[in-house]
Amino acid sequence: MRKDMARVLVGRPRAGSHPRLKRGKRYQRARLRPEQAPRHEPMSPGRGTKCLNENLAPLVRYLRSQVGRPWDDVYSEISQCLRPTSAVQQHVRDHLWDFVARHVEEADDGRVLSYWRGELEEIDGRRWGSQFYVCPRSGLLRAAPVRARERRGAPPRNDGLVWVARDRVLKEIDGVWYAFDLQAFPAGEVEQRSARDLLLGEPVIRLVRRTELRHRAAAMYRRNRVYAATKRQLGKRELRALRQPGGKRGK
Repeated sequence: MRKDMARVLVGRPRAGSHPRLKRGKRYQRARLRPEQAPRHEPMSPGRGTKCLNENLAPLVRYLRSQVGRPWDDVYSEISQCLRPTSAVQQHVRDHLWDFVARHVEEADDGRVLSYWRGELEEIDGRRWGSQFYVCPRSGLLRAAPVRARERRGAPPRNDGLVWVARDRVLKEIDGVWYAFDLQAFPAGEVEQRSARDLLLGEPVIRLVRRTELRHRAAAMYRRNRVYAATKRQLGKRELRALRQPGGKRGK
């Protein structure tokens, strides 16, 4: 790593620190009409307007160039240039975990999983916080795989669904047929957290916040902002009607 990496990352002036940004309405009013100036002012008028403006692109490029090396060696080099005794440099060190996932697990099918917002999910290189990860077996720094996303204009997927009404679909799971009733997303965040899509197996709050899941649900249900709210197993009479010669599966 470059010896002057600290200056490269934090050498830019802080956002909101330009003198012109301080000349607001209160400043002009106090300068032109002293009798209309505020009677009380804070000790630090500029507090709340400045923020750090670090340049993290060189750090990401450095991490990308170190893929395949032991993570302990890479972190040691970073610690030599970015010391925790400096508040600004420590702030950049904190941003390091926005790109590197440390607590990683490998699934039986070969997928790499990491904790994201308290849940164990597959690592996606496009997502903030998991562009790189530390291999749990070798301890090497690895680049996160990028999962392919579905095109927004792609035709809706079938997924083996049988549509019997606008708000009801049938699906065979492990040889058993179930009926799912669709409902609109709840309006409140509390209701969205408690509701769950029984066909996708995802909480509704994730369908709202995760773009790829929302697009997947919209493609499956052929509508936006709906989810499978109820699930029940089909009875014998419904199964006979479904298995009639004229019946269609996977429409």
